[in-house]
Amino acid sequence: MSPLTALAPARRTAPRPRTEPRPETRPPLRLVEPPERRSRLRFGVVGTVLALTMAIGIFALAAAHTLVVQAQFELDRVDQRVAERQGDLEALRLEVARLESPAAITAAAGELGLVTPPDRVHLEPVLSSPVAADTDAANASSDEHAASAGSRPGSTAR
Repeated sequence: MSPLTALAPARRTAPRPRTEPRPETRPPLRLVEPPERRSRLRFGVVGTVLALTMAIGIFALAAAHTLVVQAQFELDRVDQRVAERQGDLEALRLEVARLESPAAITAAAGELGLVTPPDRVHLEPVLSSPVAADTDAANASSDEHAASAGSRPGSTAR
């Protein structure tokens, strides 16, 4: 109790009796759900939708991960085949180099019955045909002219 109420005289009044009846103006009563019940229901629906969305998202993520893993396995197989083929290519290159060597060609010729001649003759090209003689005379005169002009031999000076 507060100090002010302690000093005030205590009054008690009796309730007044109602003499006249209260008119019936209320609408008919109906059952209404409490407000927290609606919010719980709304929260439950939203929660269910979110849970389903997350489950679908996780499933989609797992499916995408599975596809990535399968693609990686295929890529590894292709890389392995490429490495094998590169090894085969190197082996074939070595075989070609061995077969193109002069020693291998000489050995293969010996197996076929070919022999090395006792004396080798190297032929030098000679331009002694009549067409070549006319060309040589023309080139000689132009060479003298080109030499005096300072250009290279065999070219015509202008």
